[in-house]
Amino acid sequence: MRNLLIGLLAGVILGGATVTVAAQTNRFSDVPAGHWAEDAISWAVANGITTGVGDDRFDPDAPLTRAQAVTFLYRAVVDPGTPTTTAAPNTGATPTTTTTAAPNTDANTTTTTTTTTTTTTPPTTAPTTAPTVLWVIQVEKTKTLRVMWTPFTGAAAEGITGYKVTWTSPAFVLDPGSRGSATVTGADAKTFDITTLSNTPVATPISVTVAAINAVGVGTASEPIETYITSPGYPTVTTTTTTTTTTTAPTGTTPDAVDATSVKIVFVRARRWHTVTVPTLTWAAPASNGSDITHYLLRYARNQTGWELWGSHLRVPASPSPTYTISHLSRGMPYIFEITAVNAAGRSDATEVCFNSSWSAETNRGCG
Repeated sequence: MRNLLIGLLAGVILGGATVTVAAQTNRFSDVPAGHWAEDAISWAVANGITTGVGDDRFDPDAPLTRAQAVTFLYRAVVDPGTPTTTAAPNTGATPTTTTTAAPNTDANTTTTTTTTTTTTTPPTTAPTTAPTVLWVIQVEKTKTLRVMWTPFTGAAAEGITGYKVTWTSPAFVLDPGSRGSATVTGADAKTFDITTLSNTPVATPISVTVAAINAVGVGTASEPIETYITSPGYPTVTTTTTTTTTTTAPTGTTPDAVDATSVKIVFVRARRWHTVTVPTLTWAAPASNGSDITHYLLRYARNQTGWELWGSHLRVPASPSPTYTISHLSRGMPYIFEITAVNAAGRSDATEVCFNSSWSAETNRGCG
């Protein structure tokens, strides 16, 4: 049985690894040179699997208990122990020292070693993502503009070496300092002071952008932030605002035109330097056609030597009975009025109404 186990150990262990045991004089007196298990016994002793039965004996032909078999297998496969150095007994010859290799602890297991190498690939293009500019603020009691942005972090910051701040102004011809750029180093940089605006006139508009920089160059710039210079001591703060615009098709159609017969001039007594009577134009609201009327556009012209140029459109708020007081009409002179209703769908056709030179009463119509 013991010989059988020794054979199994030699087959299992040595079958999984190539182990060379140097030639030596066997330490066991009952294992003669040339014994068929001599190499396996020497290997087992050298690797701490067995030490024999004592008194320089191995007893190779003795029966093997189950406990011994399990112990040998455990030492060979699970816990091989530390290889030992085996010296030949002193027989008068020069001693030979042999060191054996550690066994393959599991002949049926393939051990795979994975080596992970992290390499940094240099960028091939300039940054394509622009930083987000938080705000541009004028430092109190100075003409310095402080620019603040959100720096890139994490994977987005890889390769970023700094940021370029650029400012421009139409006052460049008068003040070269109102246009320029500067580089701020570091991927975590987030602020820069523009200090070249000391001679920039008050109320001058300034446009500021920020772009990231890597080894390739300057990347995409942020959307321009428009601000302006005020008198020192009164700082301005310009912040970025994200606006989401949702376009909804208007309901309904354009309103009907104002009914010309509903347009009247009435007279209202007003208190100024003294009590005066001022003309007020009034009309009836037309049909809105499914979309509320938001306001009216009113303009007028007078006929002195032929119709003069129309004035600018006046915006009249919408109401059930719209009115507009006209404080600077010249009495005794004919006027033409044009009224247009407006809703979300668009404008109505314009309604024109003329009042002649004797418009002392609301019924006096006609363009004379």
